[in-house]
Amino acid sequence: METKDQRTARIYVTYHELLTAYSARFVGDIEVARDIVSEVFCGLLEDDKCLTAIESLRSYLYASVRNRSLDYLKHVQVLRKFVSEVSANIDSDDNTPLSMMISNEALNSIEHAIDCLPPECKKVFLLAKLEGFSYHEISRKLGISVNAVNNQITKAFRILREIFEKQGRESFL
Repeated sequence: METKDQRTARIYVTYHELLTAYSARFVGDIEVARDIVSEVFCGLLEDDKCLTAIESLRSYLYASVRNRSLDYLKHVQVLRKFVSEVSANIDSDDNTPLSMMISNEALNSIEHAIDCLPPECKKVFLLAKLEGFSYHEISRKLGISVNAVNNQITKAFRILREIFEKQGRESFL
C-alpha cells in the first residue's frame, strides 16, 4: 500500500510540469506559473483529508491552478490600477524628465514596499486599499474577524511607514 508521502510524490511528478505549462498560458511567466503550482500543491498537502475526498484529482488540480492563475492576474491588474491612480495623483503639471523619473521611482518604491508586507498582511491590505472591500467583507471572504482585519491594516501601514522612513522618503500614507 502506498504511503501519503509516496502518493504525494507520485502526484507531483505526474502533474507538476503539465500544471506549470497550463498556468504559464494564463500568466505568461514560467516562474510565476511554478509558484502558483507550488502553492496549489502546498494547499493539497496541508489538508490531509483533501487527497482522499477528491473524486477527480486531475480536474481538481487543473481547476485549482486555473483559479490561482486568474487570481494572480486579477492581483496584477489591481496593482497596476493602484499604480496608475497614484501616478495620476502626482503633480502632472511638471512633466520634465527629472520629475517623471522621480514619479516612476516613487511608484516603484510603493510597489516594492507593498511586496515587502507579510503575506496575510499584504492580502488584507490589497483587498481593503486597492480593491475597496470593507473590513466586514474582507472578514467574511478570508474567514477572519473584523478585528483581525483591522489589526492587519494597522500593521501594514506601520510597516509601510517604516520602509519609507528607512528610504528617507516622505510618507505616502
